[in-house]
Amino acid sequence: MKKILYIGCCLLLVSWQSQAQQAPAQHKRINVAVLIYPGVELMDFAGATDVFIKAGSLTKDSYHIYTIALEANAIQTEKGMIRLQPDYNSHTDYPKPDLFVIPGAAMETIAALKDSTDLLTFIRDMSARAGTTMSICTGAYLLGHAGLLKGRNATTHWFVADNFQETFPSLHLQKDVRFVEDGNIITASGITSGIDAAIYVVGKFNGPQLATIVSKAMQYVPHKEESWPKPVAGIKYVPGKNK
Repeated sequence: MKKILYIGCCLLLVSWQSQAQQAPAQHKRINVAVLIYPGVELMDFAGATDVFIKAGSLTKDSYHIYTIALEANAIQTEKGMIRLQPDYNSHTDYPKPDLFVIPGAAMETIAALKDSTDLLTFIRDMSARAGTTMSICTGAYLLGHAGLLKGRNATTHWFVADNFQETFPSLHLQKDVRFVEDGNIITASGITSGIDAAIYVVGKFNGPQLATIVSKAMQYVPHKEESWPKPVAGIKYVPGKNK
């Protein structure tokens, strides 16, 4: 039984690779820089990153995904679950990114980072170098604090959306969406929405056929719009009170 399952998986992978090679693809190397920092939310980081890993596997490793942090030290994800050693940091030479990804974190972590001049300057510099910048969940707050969302359509996690609009009154909050694209900046809403946005980006880089193949490989059905949940019993995010 195990042998049959293994053979089946191999045949399926070969089928996906064959379809991907037939898809209209951009063959240049695509550099994807993923920002990591202490307390980064694990699914924000892993979900989107895995999309690009799958796309790379199906296009002869045309995707070069690397992690980058402000400093060289290893960081731990939310609640110390996983320890990550960044591939590069702000003090080293790193490949020029085609895509810069900013995962989110718990709001207390974001609140602690918003006054980090070094981090916000680094985010501005990375975004200026990248062809496209993509935030996931509360990562949009870091873009906002860096001054990169003024006058733009943007979104974030539904639970903090009203606070997001209050914090950055010059942006145009988009609700009931999985992600929003405005110029060279894409903002994804909550957590798994980063997968939807990443699949969309693969479609931009390599065409819709590869994006479809990647979504099938991940057994994931991407959406651009979605009715957001309603807060239970009127519960809403209040800075300093919600943990």
